[in-house]
Amino acid sequence: MRKALYTVAFTTVLCGVSAAAITAAHVLWDERCRANLSYEKHLAVLDVLGLLDGRRLGAMEVREVFRKSVEVKRTGGVEVFQAADAGERSVYAVHIEGMGRQGPIRGVLGIGPDKKTVTALRFYQQQETPGYGGRIASAEFLDQFAGKSI
Repeated sequence: MRKALYTVAFTTVLCGVSAAAITAAHVLWDERCRANLSYEKHLAVLDVLGLLDGRRLGAMEVREVFRKSVEVKRTGGVEVFQAADAGERSVYAVHIEGMGRQGPIRGVLGIGPDKKTVTALRFYQQQETPGYGGRIASAEFLDQFAGKSI
């Protein structure tokens, strides 16, 4: 009886400590995780709009270029991104999201000035199996959509 009570007490304490540790990690890292996701999304938008020019930018630079160079409009409940100084020849970008086999897939779809042609596609969040579904983030996979009709 005493051994069973010890096992129950030990298991209860271990579960409590584990739950507290997981909760603390979530609270401490939630803001950073959101910032990283925002960085990835902004980087994908800049890439689809052609505003990176082959540059590799850090988080602060991405935020600054995005703030200065991208206009965000809401159309029918959808965020539409557009280069601030592009004029009538502008490429548009919209956020896309769906469920993959392993979790959510989030990306940005570039749409040409005619609003009928795909210009680019970039995924900024996916959890697919590397080597199988994870290929969706490869240039080989993404480049096949450029020029396709919507």
